[in-house]
Amino acid sequence: MDEVLVVAEITNSQFKKSSYEAMSAGKRVAEELGGSLVSIVMGKNAPSNLEILAHYGSDKIIHFSGDFLKGICGPY
Repeated sequence: MDEVLVVAEITNSQFKKSSYEAMSAGKRVAEELGGSLVSIVMGKNAPSNLEILAHYGSDKIIHFSGDFLKGICGPY
């Protein structure tokens, strides 16, 4: 199965509007490929309502948080 990956951007513990737009576009591509949409969220300041990404088409949500992100993204 093909998977389309989309990284959700976060500002001030909220998903950016562009993240929702990317999820919707990614879902369309995934459907054309007969696959699924996977959302990637990085950092400890991620919104508590990660499941909202499912409303925008995400079939799977992966949240990374921890010291290994130091220097890669904002608050890890």
